[in-house]
Amino acid sequence: TYVYRGESKRTAERVNVGMFGVDWQVDEKVKKYRFGRILNVPDWTRNIMPPLYGPGIQVKPGDYLPAVWI
Repeated sequence: TYVYRGESKRTAERVNVGMFGVDWQVDEKVKKYRFGRILNVPDWTRNIMPPLYGPGIQVKPGDYLPAVWI
């Protein structure tokens, strides 16, 4: 994600990164990730709607993340 200066400036390839807009919690007991604070519009980047906030989204803090598909 980041390129730092060295003797010569390198150009990084563009990499798409996901932005869930959530503070994660780790449940060590069951070894799973849990949704913490879910960011809403004022906390988010300009012109991008947070993916886990809005009508019809049924994710709430404390829910577990069952899987990630790429």
